[in-house]
Amino acid sequence: MAHLPAALKGLDMTLAASPVDFRSPKQIYRYDAVMSGVTGIGLVVAATTLADFVDWPSVAGFLNALGAFLLSWALFNYAIGTGAGPGRSTVWINIVGDSLWVVLSVFLLITHAAQMNLFGQIAMALQALLVLGVVTLKLRGASALLKA
Repeated sequence: MAHLPAALKGLDMTLAASPVDFRSPKQIYRYDAVMSGVTGIGLVVAATTLADFVDWPSVAGFLNALGAFLLSWALFNYAIGTGAGPGRSTVWINIVGDSLWVVLSVFLLITHAAQMNLFGQIAMALQALLVLGVVTLKLRGASALLKA
């Protein structure tokens, strides 16, 4: 833990006490598979309701398509998390994909904040931070995962 900035040491201890072993690279991908799958199903089933709830009704079709994408992303994460020694390009495509998600989320938040209510703005920011945390964990475990 000496290599972690002081602000992240508490987070590192919290993750160590979690029922999900966030120190296991494969476990991170399995966790991401579950979260992507649950989110994908939720968006496919309730895109219109969610769009109305965040006061951005014109985005319902986009949320529905995003949900469908997340279902395939969940399968991609699951394959990495359960497969034997994923390829280097597979791991990096996944990390770049998650990183793009964060960048695009921040971009949407900046450019469309006025179209969303406060709940929508907070939800957009929180999911971007959550994915950023997942990217960080994946980066931290990438070398160990590629050696497996």
